[in-house]
Amino acid sequence: MEEERNLQGEEIPAEPETVTEEPAAEAAETEAEAEKIETEAAEPEAPAEEPATETAEPEEAKPEDESKKSKSWKDYLVPMLAYLVPVLAALAILCLFILPRRSSVAEAPAENAAAQTETQTETEAETEADQDELSQEEMEAQVQAILDAMERAYAAHDPKEVVCTIDGRDVTWDMYYYLLTDELMTVVYYTGGIPEDFDAALTEEMTVGQYLQEAVLEKVNYFVTINNKAEELGTSLTEEQEQEIQEYMDHLVEQYGGEEALAEALDDSYLNPELLRDIVSCNEEKVSLMEELYGAAGEKMTEEEVAEWATKEGYIRVKHILYYFYNDDGTEMDEAGKAEMRAKAEAALAELQAIEDNEALAQRFHELMNTDSGDAGGLIQFQNGYTFTSGTMYPEFEEAAFALEEYALSDIVESSSGYHVILRLPLDPEGTTLNQSSGTGAYMTLRETAANEQFNRKLSEWIKEAQVTWSEEFENMDMNALFHTPQGE
Repeated sequence: MEEERNLQGEEIPAEPETVTEEPAAEAAETEAEAEKIETEAAEPEAPAEEPATETAEPEEAKPEDESKKSKSWKDYLVPMLAYLVPVLAALAILCLFILPRRSSVAEAPAENAAAQTETQTETEAETEADQDELSQEEMEAQVQAILDAMERAYAAHDPKEVVCTIDGRDVTWDMYYYLLTDELMTVVYYTGGIPEDFDAALTEEMTVGQYLQEAVLEKVNYFVTINNKAEELGTSLTEEQEQEIQEYMDHLVEQYGGEEALAEALDDSYLNPELLRDIVSCNEEKVSLMEELYGAAGEKMTEEEVAEWATKEGYIRVKHILYYFYNDDGTEMDEAGKAEMRAKAEAALAELQAIEDNEALAQRFHELMNTDSGDAGGLIQFQNGYTFTSGTMYPEFEEAAFALEEYALSDIVESSSGYHVILRLPLDPEGTTLNQSSGTGAYMTLRETAANEQFNRKLSEWIKEAQVTWSEEFENMDMNALFHTPQGE
């Protein structure tokens, strides 16, 4: 059966999926949940040109939810971080040893495989077992070699040695190395080990070592810049935020059976409770900065500011009536059925074209949309219409929509879903966009989208403008010496 699809070509759910955001101060409730956490939980949200939103299919965003969006990430920052380094290292080696073995078996001719199965002797079986055991030993040795190299590298400097200062704030080795291992493990995952030569070219302009240093600096800069700007603008954490952070840390201590046990677990990932608390606090400070400049849901932006930003970014708002090409059972209509849909679309368009008053037109269009349209997903989630930019909808739909003036009707537009009648409407700051909140998974309003993108761009500008002063030993760090020189040499 063919599934119904919306204008973005996504499957339409039978019922809307409700997204519920958990309280910010609560951590994952069980160890089973904790084991599902990925490395991204400990990383900052990307502050660069990329907006902190992406399209998805949850329910409509509510302004009060967005104020919590950066808080809820703490629910996923459970200290399974302590196990990520060895796990990722093991996965990298598994890719090297296990996957090629399975691939070679899959490529063997079926008749040869059958013959081997029938004629395999006890001696051959023992030989194969020995080879498997050897592979396992090699794999374990590779994993251990990676972990040993990382441990030596960390021990090369005192945890509180200053690596650099950013706008006057010190960045110490413990924070720098934690973020360095995070980037390094990505390389290890894809290559199966620590690079043999960090001076090898990654691109025409950059070596592997230079890439790592720049990537780590960007992350460090993110944290420090937020700290500095929060201090500069006086957006210190509230008592409520401080209490939430403390409750979160207390929860982890209890979960791990005491402060020493937690510290030991975090140490395996080159983390410590103080550094973990700083990471949590930084994300809370980001929330406070957003609220100070734009409001938690963009309420400090005027309607004129939202409209000006949205127009500059190429947003439009439309409603449409879809005369769907598919039957209730999901099968495509025959030509007679499609002709009937075409006749209905023509009748609706003729009725709407006869209405001269804009408000009356919008009202009647809304009524027909709710009685006639086959866009089930849109009727559920976008009663206010679709607010979007170019590259989001079907090309033929977009071409017709962007050609319209406000309160203008399109001719009948045919797409793979059916016949559309489109009405262009003025932008509405509270209208739902196709951008998804990174914190709640809900669609955001145009106002929320404008505030979030404006804030992320401002944060990106702050980071670019930050003055970085390196300590002499770290400015051109020799990654080969750091990871490949045995301790004591």
